[in-house]
Amino acid sequence: MRAHERTILLTLAIVLAAALSRPAGQRPDAPGPAERRWTHPRTPWGDPNLEGVWTTDNNFSIPLERPLEVADKIFLDGKELEEALAARAKTIAAVETGGTVGAGPPHWYENLTARSPRSSLIIDPP
Repeated sequence: MRAHERTILLTLAIVLAAALSRPAGQRPDAPGPAERRWTHPRTPWGDPNLEGVWTTDNNFSIPLERPLEVADKIFLDGKELEEALAARAKTIAAVETGGTVGAGPPHWYENLTARSPRSSLIIDPP
């Protein structure tokens, strides 16, 4: 056998050995303990922790708590929605005419154009 043939056979033997040994090194790890599901953080007294940055641009003129007149509705419709939008429009008009709206400058109230039908920001408990 010539040196050239021996080199080819040796190379093929090395490639074959490498190809067969690779899957043995790729065995999956032994299963570990099951991962815990994520749970919402809680305050020290047990309520859900709602800390964070929350945008309010589209909810600026929506009351935090639901008014008693619409205590059973999450969303306003019909006449109630028209009345809420009219009240918001009245507040916007007061800002534009320089009336008393709040304690801040007019640019603080530029998001009063929210047209959301929500009756309140807090919906639970009703």
